[in-house]
Amino acid sequence: MANDFPQVVGFVAIAYPFSVLWALTLFNSESFLSKAKISKPKLFIVGTRDNFTALDKFKKYVDDFPDPKKLEVIRDADHFFYSIEDDVARKVEAWVSDVVMLDKFTSK
Repeated sequence: MANDFPQVVGFVAIAYPFSVLWALTLFNSESFLSKAKISKPKLFIVGTRDNFTALDKFKKYVDDFPDPKKLEVIRDADHFFYSIEDDVARKVEAWVSDVVMLDKFTSK
């Protein structure tokens, strides 16, 4: 999907609900995930107290994605990152800045 669009240089998944994806995709999670396993940069952000996907399970899912990828774990954050939204935004902003700069130098 995202590989089909040159304008897309990567994606960010914040508190992605891997553990309940089967329900959210009506039992079609494998097909859904296979389309997300792209060669472009990926950032995954999760809290250590996520209510929907335990950290160890989250890490196992992320391990299945091809590089380049980055995992940011935010200590004591739940699924909604209540009151630390700015911290999450700064992490995303820094990653996007890095990816866009990298893309400018590698896509010529």
